[in-house]
Amino acid sequence: MAAEIPLNQAAFELAKYHMENGLIMHNRLAAPVLGAMGFALLGAGCIQAAPNKAKTTIPRKKTMPFKPQKAKDMFVYVGTYTGNGSKGIYVYRLNPDGKLGFTNQTAETQSPSFLALAPSGHTLYAGNEVWNPAEKPGAGVSAFAIDAKTGGLTALNFQSLGNAVPAYVSVSPNGKVLAVANYGGGSVASFPLSADGKLGEQAFFDQHTGSSVNADRQKEPHAHSVLFDASGHYAFSADLGVDKIYIIASIRRPENSRPTTRLSLLFIPGRGRDTSRCTSRTVSPSSSTSWIQRSAHSVSMLERVR
Repeated sequence: MAAEIPLNQAAFELAKYHMENGLIMHNRLAAPVLGAMGFALLGAGCIQAAPNKAKTTIPRKKTMPFKPQKAKDMFVYVGTYTGNGSKGIYVYRLNPDGKLGFTNQTAETQSPSFLALAPSGHTLYAGNEVWNPAEKPGAGVSAFAIDAKTGGLTALNFQSLGNAVPAYVSVSPNGKVLAVANYGGGSVASFPLSADGKLGEQAFFDQHTGSSVNADRQKEPHAHSVLFDASGHYAFSADLGVDKIYIIASIRRPENSRPTTRLSLLFIPGRGRDTSRCTSRTVSPSSSTSWIQRSAHSVSMLERVR
């Protein structure tokens, strides 16, 4: 008579043997013991062996070795003031080694002091900071198509800003609106953008008002920047002349001639230069409130303007 082996040890040895040899084992009594070990051993109260089958090996997929993408040259666009012989926007090529070289390409336009690239990378926009009304076509915004191979710029069209003088331009995340901060005149405007990158007629205008304590630079409003939040629902405009950051809703919807809501953060008097350093890079609809709260240490008042 064979020596008796404890149930748990016998079940374990049988399970191990059958699993190593590709067999199927069913044992009702062994199930509770081995269940906790991750085996499902259910059956008719006996041990059954299936025909031994050759082990099958699943071939591993060949993985391609990681190859970092080769860095490519980039085009760099430099805006200038054109009062002293400069022609406008100069096109440079930046290689992966960090060397910058002029491509001998220039887009002639009046004082393109600030540039903004469309999200698609196909269009470049410029704010034409022209202070002399006698210089035509004068202050406005310009659009240029970018040649993907050469980086060259082709003028698409120009829109005048009238008596306003731009200092900053930015494109909405969806590429459908160009926002403009006008240092001269202290205002914010927007232009719809067509599928081919051209500027439509001015569709939105918001005039800032007020002054502050610095007699040299704060006798009147001077909008210094305008930026969209990540969603594109809100625009943030810093005004150096009145110590405020304006938060504008619905600026991206050209059909609205006025914003639905405008909030302004009033900074400590004379700190207007600080507002021009603020950006909306980290602001989203879900975090706008917390962003305002985090800024409270330098904000003396929050006001709602209709």
